[in-house]
Amino acid sequence: MIRSLVEKHGFTMDTPLENTSEGFMQELLYGSPDQMEIEYSGKFSGTYTTSFEGLVNNMERRFRDTKSETMRGFIEKYMSEFPARCVRASGSTPTAWR
Repeated sequence: MIRSLVEKHGFTMDTPLENTSEGFMQELLYGSPDQMEIEYSGKFSGTYTTSFEGLVNNMERRFRDTKSETMRGFIEKYMSEFPARCVRASGSTPTAWR
């Protein structure tokens, strides 16, 4: 999925993050409702279309929905009670990611 997002924005998987665009970083962290085509291969191969929820949204959802204290503890390692400079300006999340 991330590979498709990288390609959508015209970068490669070898492009350093500091050389990517603000739009790419926003979509990587917070997702987009835009649909993108994902190719997969392995025992089976094919394509499907989906949107990307973003890394921060994914971790927040997994933290909120898990019943596993082990998983919750793992995710908490990446959370902070204090806003970080990289957090989106909307402030819609109660915690910021390190």
